[in-house]
Amino acid sequence: IVTTNGEVQFQNVDEASVTGLELEVRKRLDQVHPILSNFQLSGNLSIVRSQVDIAPQEFSIMQAFDSTATATRKLQGQSPYVLNLDAIYHNQRWGTLVSLHYNIFGRRLSEVSLGGTPDVFEKPFGVLDLTGSQRLRRGLTLRFSVKNLLDPDIIKFHPFNGEEYVRSRFRRGRTVSLGINY
Repeated sequence: IVTTNGEVQFQNVDEASVTGLELEVRKRLDQVHPILSNFQLSGNLSIVRSQVDIAPQEFSIMQAFDSTATATRKLQGQSPYVLNLDAIYHNQRWGTLVSLHYNIFGRRLSEVSLGGTPDVFEKPFGVLDLTGSQRLRRGLTLRFSVKNLLDPDIIKFHPFNGEEYVRSRFRRGRTVSLGINY
């Protein structure tokens, strides 16, 4: 909620309803062919439904601006789905581990606005990370990672009358790290 002087304040509701389902799959690929014994694929999908009752005073202000406003909304920050996919190569004999991770979530309520201003939503975006490690000698391991390979636009917007008005658009950038552990 943004106050009249531009401050953002967080206000918790007394209760919310959140229900969901999570499915997870892991598959070692040596079951497909022995040459793939060091590979594994996995993923999980969460499907979530959330609902919060809007305070009566806040709801009456909303209805003054929008007669179609409803008395409930989604829980702030809760996506309707989250998908994670992983591809892993792990060769214990050589001490090599390389993994590729992908994550995407559904459109979510980012900020609840005051009065007649439409709430702020965040569009889905995918994140792709690559990490790995290589054992060099006893007790010495080289580690690397490249985070946010796709570097997608992160877009927050106000929906109004079937249109999306962009509030902010930015990128986080990529992060590369290299290190040695002993």
